[in-house]
Amino acid sequence: GALSTYLPLTGGTLTGSLSGTDASFSGSLGVGTTSSTTFKLDVLGNARASYFALRGNESTPSESAFIYRPATGVLGFGTDTVERMRISSTGKVGIGITSITANTSADDLQIGNGTGARGLTITSASNSGSAIYFGDADDTDIGSIRYDNSNDSMKFFTNAAQKMLITSTGNVGIGTTSPSQKLEVNGNVKADKFI
Repeated sequence: GALSTYLPLTGGTLTGSLSGTDASFSGSLGVGTTSSTTFKLDVLGNARASYFALRGNESTPSESAFIYRPATGVLGFGTDTVERMRISSTGKVGIGITSITANTSADDLQIGNGTGARGLTITSASNSGSAIYFGDADDTDIGSIRYDNSNDSMKFFTNAAQKMLITSTGNVGIGTTSPSQKLEVNGNVKADKFI
């Protein structure tokens, strides 16, 4: 039957057909808006669905904020008409780039394309800390680099144990957690030459 029978409008005309539980229509549909000529479906307000499937490849939208499919199996995120982040068909994430060019042994996340200055900041509470962990299938935190905001020290862990520390004053400790000199080693040291 005609859609207008099941979805009556106050002003305007809704054209299309309803067959069983499926509805089809031509042109554009606006929900909460009367100016929907740019998009097939234009919703002004909240919308909810189990999921959204992006079917066709699109060029970068000229919108203030958007999610789109720039290529098959690829998801792009943008702001101010510019793509800012991309997830490739293999799950690699690029920020500030549209093509992952990092070494294949470290290409799960790439920030920047080699132009301009780029950075990554981890901010935590002044009495807490920040960390980057390294692991494997058997041990998810076998190695780590940790910054302690409470005393402004940097700690390096391998095999799940602290091996080196840099204090807030720049003292380096290897095998000790409280170095009192610029370099303090708890254990033997081997070098080609001492000056």
